[in-house]
Amino acid sequence: MNQLMLQPRNALLGCALLVATASAVATEIAETGPVPLAANFSAQFFKAKPSDVQVTILEETAQHAKARIEVDGQSCRMSMALAPAGSRVPFGWLVESMICDK
Repeated sequence: MNQLMLQPRNALLGCALLVATASAVATEIAETGPVPLAANFSAQFFKAKPSDVQVTILEETAQHAKARIEVDGQSCRMSMALAPAGSRVPFGWLVESMICDK
């Protein structure tokens, strides 16, 4: 019977990688609001970098936002809503819908 044994130096390396990864994620999600949500959501959808996504807010209230997103020749409209108080969601906003031209 083979058993995987975690040696102390491997455990320390694993903990260091976990802390580094958690710190990177926390840094990436430091911004909140509809613009960073739209940029990051669209970047994942189109497999692009968030910095390559152009977000133009068309309408915004305290609770809702609508934006035009352009990336890699695609044009989309996104509707977003403020996340309920106490929820733990990245950017503090939720995507309601996304409609693309192509």
